This record gives sequence, structure tokens and C-alpha cells, in this order.
Amino acid sequence: MLDSRQPVIGTLPRDSNLLPSVITLGKRYSRYLGQFPGGAYRDALEKGRIIAAVTAEGDVCAYLLYRVSREHTTIVHLCVDATYQGRGLARTLFDAMRAQTNECHGARLSCRRDFPASSLWPRLGFIHARERPGRSKAGSLLTDWYYSYGAPDLFTIAAGEDPNLRPSAVLDANVVFDLQDQPDRRQVGSLSADWLSSEIELCIADEMLNEIGRASDAHERSRRRAFLNTFKQLTPGAEEAERVLSEIRHFFPAKMSVSDESDHRHLAKAIASEAAFFVTFDEKQLGRAKDIEARYGLLILKPLDLVVRLDAHLRQAEYVPARVAGCLSSVARIGGSEIQALSRRFQNFSRREPKGAFEAAVASALSDPRSKQTCVISQPDGRQDALFVWDRSQEDRICVPLFRIANGAVADGLAHYVLWQTVAQAARERRRIVEITEPVLHSSADSALRQIGFVDVDGLWRKHVLTVCGTREQVLEAIRSRESDRVLDSAASILAPGSGRIDAHTVARLEKLLWPARVAESSLETWIVPIKPHWAAHLFDERLADQDLFGADPRLALSLRNVYYRSAGPPHIQAPARILWYVSSGKGLMGTGALRAVSLLDEAVRGPAKELFSRFRRLGAYEWKHILAAAGGDPHGLIAGLSFTHTELLSTPLSFQEVQSILFAHGMKRNTFPGPVRVAAGCFADLYRAANATHTSD
Repeated sequence: MLDSRQPVIGTLPRDSNLLPSVITLGKRYSRYLGQFPGGAYRDALEKGRIIAAVTAEGDVCAYLLYRVSREHTTIVHLCVDATYQGRGLARTLFDAMRAQTNECHGARLSCRRDFPASSLWPRLGFIHARERPGRSKAGSLLTDWYYSYGAPDLFTIAAGEDPNLRPSAVLDANVVFDLQDQPDRRQVGSLSADWLSSEIELCIADEMLNEIGRASDAHERSRRRAFLNTFKQLTPGAEEAERVLSEIRHFFPAKMSVSDESDHRHLAKAIASEAAFFVTFDEKQLGRAKDIEARYGLLILKPLDLVVRLDAHLRQAEYVPARVAGCLSSVARIGGSEIQALSRRFQNFSRREPKGAFEAAVASALSDPRSKQTCVISQPDGRQDALFVWDRSQEDRICVPLFRIANGAVADGLAHYVLWQTVAQAARERRRIVEITEPVLHSSADSALRQIGFVDVDGLWRKHVLTVCGTREQVLEAIRSRESDRVLDSAASILAPGSGRIDAHTVARLEKLLWPARVAESSLETWIVPIKPHWAAHLFDERLADQDLFGADPRLALSLRNVYYRSAGPPHIQAPARILWYVSSGKGLMGTGALRAVSLLDEAVRGPAKELFSRFRRLGAYEWKHILAAAGGDPHGLIAGLSFTHTELLSTPLSFQEVQSILFAHGMKRNTFPGPVRVAAGCFADLYRAANATHTSD
């Protein structure tokens, strides 16, 4: 007889011994859930993203496994054993996930229309968003479902949830053939999972048609071509493909076989198409992965590696790899030969941009140096990664008529960095608007523009530069003084009187989109956090780095996100929060012993040193020896990791005495900052305005 007692619902801890029971249940219903690698289950457990219902006997009878990506949750599995259905466990598991992810905008999932669960999602409150063909043999339709957490339209605008913006994964021939002939094979089966299609788009390069064309059997060629129609085909511009083909020639044998030649073209076209991934079983192609990623940002990996480590791969855009050494430099004059070199690097071949049109745009910028500043970001070997122009011919704004990012590992990070620097420059010059009028934007730019609060207005991207730091009423007044747009209108509705208290997550999102505006609301805590000059120089302070013989690690200087480690002792800072960085005194370094920057804290984690180092390895300036020292030499010793974003250097660093004076005015005692110190919203506003002469309270 079935136990009438309701199972216990809870998130499985990292060391849970119930994971095998979860995997067994998932495999039992793999007909509906699809294949899911054991490594992906373990990864979800490590991140605390498996919620399970456990019977009195200690068995898992239901579970929900989810991911968090781009501020949305994705339900990967919601599985209830048949004997326990009808007890409301699906609703309870979903409610538990909502409680754990209330900082997100909403939840989404994909489900085949012919599956029994299709009738469940409306009952849970999901909305039918769209339909599209699935990857099953039967070609069944997939329904994409969406559940809004009630986030205002402002955040939906910023999220850029255009399904066409999903990263592209180009499949090599060996993977495509396995998907057609052996779809249940463990190595490729997970690529057909419904949940994966909402995160990435599986594509083919047109070289696949040549691969199939070499088959001697006409029926076989026809069968293969028919299957290719189920994928999006990427066809890059011919000139761009030829350029990449030439650049990567040295990775292939001097004397190439027909197969080598096809591999060469396939990889070149994946790069030229600006794909994010190239998925293959070919060991030779996998052997080129490190060099190709370093030069072009394309990740070459096996199907299982893509699925198991998808979170890390999708967040790659937030990291600027260590091999890049970028420096911002103004270009005063460029001769004809230099313009031609820029054309080879930045002309948009994939959009069929005429060479003459590009060179005319560069020449126009260079012909008017009084109002137009032409800038490049270059690597030490002279290779240029970004080209952009600041046009100041209109008094109230900076226009960007030329904004080019070269394909490569740093494209996404550089797009965000250039936009951030442009808005910061406009604020310093007290200009009210930034406009991006570039007609041929790189694919990396769209998401970055949305995240910083730009709005598409009749074909150009515009952002109002609000230099206000104050209460919600003061920020609202500044918004209402500007011409209306979607971001400002939505922000105004959140800040309006009578809209209720604004929680910390909403304040943090508002600041990311309205920056350089600051909303001094008490719900978002502010902490003054001490940091040594060496780490400040590497993590965010380019002015300190200028005084360092070795300079800053450019990967970190251009990165959106970094991490800082400290002892695990109190006080325990909770995310989201603001961090005011107090750089402690450094011998022989000017400007230390001062408050120098402000960041938004996205994540605060306490845990064993070894685990945190593995989790944040891509983000920080720290090597393992530094982490080990912070943990007192114990690999399992507890430390705290503060993952922060949107760092702004203060225009005028505040000295120790200036900081003390403002703290005193707010009733706080003198503090030497041996550890983090929390300050009230009003105190933060006074500190921030004192360090930024451009900012006012209205």
C-alpha cells in the first residue's frame, strides 16, 4: 500500500547521497526527459539546482532540475514518479524553485506538444510563448512556455530575449551523421534534449553539403540532405571565409587530403559565421581547440562537454581571456595604407559590406579630428580588436558612427567595455545622450547594448545619461526631465509613488540599466570593502595599474565580472549589494589610502578554498597559491568569494580623512577599515557625490 505521508521537499546538498536515486528516476522517464549525462546531474547538484521530494523510506519520488542563465531559470527536468502523481508535488517543487530564484525575471521550458506534461504547464501558470519544430525523429512540435515572476517590462527589455540571439553551435559531419543514424547514442543524444534548444541553436555550415556530395550512393546523398533541412544553415560572406581560411592554414598538414581540406573549410566557415561552438568527435579538430579559441573565441568541443559545462560556456562572454593584452589608444592620423589594413580587419564581410563604404566611413572620421576621436584597442603584437569613433559635433551627446569589434575570443567583453567607457566619457563631459549610429553592428553588440540600457529608436541605439545619485524621488524627477523611451518609462513606473518598496534585486537591476544614475535606496546594502593596491590595480583600477611596473592583467581590466577573495569571518555580506572599494595605503603609490571605485556585488559565496577556486577560476587575478594563503594553508579551509560587476572608477578618489568626515556626519565612528563596513543609503549618496563632481541629487 502506498504511504499516505507527503514526501519531504528540499534542495539536495552538494554531498547528498541521493543523486543516484535522482539519476535512476530520470532514466526511468528518459522517454520524456531525453538523455542527460551523469556529469550534468553532478554539475547541477554542485550548484544546488536539484530540488527533490524524498519519501519516508529515503527514496526520491520526484525532482526538479533547473539552470540559471541570462537572469532566467530554465526547467531542465520536472519528473514525478507515476505512483506519486496527483499529490501536487509538481506544484510544490516549482514553488520551491521560484523561492530559490526570486531574483530572476522568470522561468522557461520547452516541451513537446504530444507529451502528457503539456497540460500541466498552464495549470502552473505558464504562458504558451511560441512553437517550433523539435529535434525528435518524429519531428514533433515543441512548445516554449514562459512564467513571469512579475518583473517589470524594464528588465524584459534589457534581457534581449530574442530567440535569434541564441549562440550558434556548428555541428561537424560526424556529429550530424550520428544524430541521424544513432540518435540514442549517449554521446549525441543529449543534443536533442528539448531544454537545450532554448539555450543554443544547433546549426550546420554549408560545407556539410560538400561532405554529403562526396558519397557515392544517390539515395544516401538524398537521405542526408533531407536531414540537413532540420538545421539552420550558416553561410558566411565569401571574402570573410577566404580570409579566415588563409589565417588558419598553418593548423593543417602541408599536404592535405580531401578530408583535411573539408575540415579546413568547415572550421573556417564556423569561425567566419561568428558561431560560438564547433561540436565534433574529430580528435584533430579538438587538438586545435586551444589555439582557435585564443585567436577567434570559437570553442571546439565534444557534444557531452558542451552539455555538461554549458553554464560555463555561455558565461564566456563575461570573461576576457588571459592571453589578451589590450590597451586603449587614440589614433590621430592614419594614412591610406593604414585604412586598408583596418578594412581587412573590420570590414563586415558577413553582411556584404562594400569595402569602399567602410573606408569612406573611416576617412570621414579622420578628416574631422576636432569633433571626432578615432580609437582602437590593440594587442601587443599589433593586432587590432576594436575600432570606434566618438563624434562630439553635437553639444549634448556623443555619437558613435563607427563601432567595430573583430571576431575573436574577446568580442563580447570588448563590446561591453567600449560601450561602458563611452557612457562614462559622456557623463564626465556632462553630455545627456549617447547614440550608436553604426549601421553594421557586430553580433556581440546587441546584447551588450540592451544590458547597459540602450533602446533601439528608429534604427539607432540611444541611451540617456543620467548623472543623478539620490532617493527614488530624485531619480524619478531626473527621468521625467528627459524624452520618453521604453527604459525610462518602465523605470519611472517602478520608482513612482505608491508602487511600494523596491527590493534589493530590483534596485541593482535599475542601476545596471540606468547607470550612471544611482538609486540610494536602503534595500540595497552598501559596504566599504578594503582591498590591497596590488589587487585593486589588477581587478579594476587602471590608474593604479599605470604606476605598476607590470601594469594590470588586461583580461581583468576589460572583464565585466571579477572576483575578490577574503576571509570567511564576519561580517557576512549578502548579494546583491554595492561595494565601495577602499584601497589601503601602498608604499610609493599615489592615490592609495582612498575610496576609489564602486561595484555591484552579484554573488557572495562562502566555502572551502578548493571549491571556490574551481568555481571562480576564470574570473579572478588570483592563483591557487593566493587562495591557499587566504585559507591559512588548508585547501578545505573556509574563505569568502565576492563576485562583482559594473565597476566604476570614482572621478575623484576620497582620501581617508574625507571618508571619515562623511562617516562622522552620518553618526558613524572613525574606522580604519580592517574589514568590510556597512554604510547607510544616505551616507553612500554623500560619499558617491563627493567623489563624482558630475553627479547631483537632482
